[in-house]
Amino acid sequence: MHILILCALPQEYAPLKRVLPSFRSVAKTPFPTYSIELPGKKILLLETGMDVGHARGAFAAATVDFSPELIVFAGFAGGLHPELGVGAVCVVDRVRDMVSGEEYEFSLGGRVSDLLSGEGVRKVFALTISDPERKRSLSARAGGRLAVMDMETSAVAEEAMRSGISCLCLRAISDGVNDDLGFNVGDITDGAGRVSIRKVLRMVVQKPATVRALYQSWVRSRAAAMSLCSVLCSLLQMPAGRLGEMTREIRVRRAGELVE
Repeated sequence: MHILILCALPQEYAPLKRVLPSFRSVAKTPFPTYSIELPGKKILLLETGMDVGHARGAFAAATVDFSPELIVFAGFAGGLHPELGVGAVCVVDRVRDMVSGEEYEFSLGGRVSDLLSGEGVRKVFALTISDPERKRSLSARAGGRLAVMDMETSAVAEEAMRSGISCLCLRAISDGVNDDLGFNVGDITDGAGRVSIRKVLRMVVQKPATVRALYQSWVRSRAAAMSLCSVLCSLLQMPAGRLGEMTREIRVRRAGELVE
């Protein structure tokens, strides 16, 4: 069984590489790529960088020579509901692109839903944004639903729908609805959508008050990454035959389309 894992940032998959240390590097550019083989499974992990453009590029690059039966888009998200605290892991069952207005639905199937529910994973509505907005105002636009915000899910959903590949989007809460980042994500990322140490240091020099905010963000992200790793390991270590059967139940479609 071929499985593709997409993560925007190295912080999101670092614990997984520690738990499964046989991951080996197969490419450094344009997208850092790692591979591992588990019983009955060949797994490719790609670091996409943040935003929809980078997610689309990584999806296209990964599927040129690799034909996955399952794509797992795993990473951080901001919580938009008080019940979604830091470290909570969610699975997206619907996503709205806040720029285009397009919405996509994930039909997960009963067995996948039961498995994730047993791991404490809750279904959420995702809002994909181009630039981080104030969470409280965005939360209001979610209409009271359990919801998260991120910068890539709608693009992954659209590409998975077009390719007909089963896809799970797992999001771990790295900041709750009442957690203020205290800095602009764009100020610390480079053109590839990755955190730039040079930019972080420059921001700290120019705005010393951000040191505390950066540290708090690191602590929250570390908790989110550990929770995400636990769910991913449970998924990846399932017997290949059973996982394959469950995977075939997953469908991604544009919201409102009839199920075949």
